Amino acid sequence: MPKPTDAGRSRSALHAKLLDAETRGSQWLADGNVASTSARAERCYDKSQFWLDRANRLRDAIYVLDAKTTGLTAARMEAPGSPAKD
Repeated sequence: MPKPTDAGRSRSALHAKLLDAETRGSQWLADGNVASTSARAERCYDKSQFWLDRANRLRDAIYVLDAKTTGLTAARMEAPGSPAKD
């Protein structure tokens, strides 16, 4: 099991990557919305989807890391706001 300080560094590195991926995804989406041709817009939307998918994978990785460091089991991990599973 990683030390809390190691997990903190891992989490902060993942969080930085998550913010970068969200920013890039949003920027590519905005570029697609103002593209002058449909081919250019399609290319921008594809790149936006890539970065937003990456952001989702990073968000999941942070969630799993948090669960491991707090000792939650898979059955006890719920998304915030979701009903508790008993």
